[in-house]
Amino acid sequence: LDHVSVRGTYRSWELTGFAGKTVGSSQDFDLSRTAGRTRRDFLGAQIKYLGFERHEPFLYAFRQRDHNRETAFQPFQKFDYDSSYVGLGSTGEFGKGLRYTTEWIYETGRSFGHRQFLHDNDIDAWAVQAQLEYLFPGEHRARASVEYLFGSGDPDRPVSPTNTVGSNYGNREDTGFIGFGYRDTGLSFAPRYDNLHMWRAGASCYPWPDQSRLKRFELGTDWYLYYKHHRSAAVSDPTASRQSGYLGWEMDYYANWRITGDLAWTARLGMFFPGRAFSDRGTRSFFLVGMTWSF
Repeated sequence: LDHVSVRGTYRSWELTGFAGKTVGSSQDFDLSRTAGRTRRDFLGAQIKYLGFERHEPFLYAFRQRDHNRETAFQPFQKFDYDSSYVGLGSTGEFGKGLRYTTEWIYETGRSFGHRQFLHDNDIDAWAVQAQLEYLFPGEHRARASVEYLFGSGDPDRPVSPTNTVGSNYGNREDTGFIGFGYRDTGLSFAPRYDNLHMWRAGASCYPWPDQSRLKRFELGTDWYLYYKHHRSAAVSDPTASRQSGYLGWEMDYYANWRITGDLAWTARLGMFFPGRAFSDRGTRSFFLVGMTWSF
């Protein structure tokens, strides 16, 4: 996203505004349309209250407008997806070492379903995220966290949670949430948070704080459990084609090593174990090794 952001504070209030547009070379979330470049504009603002000692509640609103142009004519079909979002939440801590984040988002707007061009659908969708993290005392800097993530689904989207073609046969209400922000949903499965319940538990630490070479070496793991919101609806992985709510579980492991002030190394391993929603129940693995040089 190419964007401009402006932030200002007044007494105990912080206001952030932004305007942006998608990068034309990036892929649009609606893979059923013929547009060669994605063209979507964003405009929004957030207000945060800083007057509490341990809590920072916030409220935001933004809109997204679809300016994509189709490269091939498709009769009796429109693709526009214009959405608006209102969100509220808070970050902070309940006590020493116990941090939290929580966020609730409501989405409204208009979309088009399969073979619709004379009338549009009303978007009525929502999402929620909540996380607790405990920072253990000591030089190992150990931490543990649990998280819940939800994005509503639409039972009339049996093929894809984001595509226009093949979706919303039954009525003029679109309850499938389509978000544009990033959330960690695993290395291997990595679904969009559409038609999804996700639970995560993770932990990390620095095992060798007394070793000069390895004191900035971090080890960690995250474990995920996935379920559909509507068992008859699709998720972002098209191979989860069976009408079952159980999507599966995943375990991820990672290592981060800050070798010097400008050189860092990382390794990631993710293994996803598909559930009954998949016809192919074979394990899926993801492995990555990388180096970052900052200059």
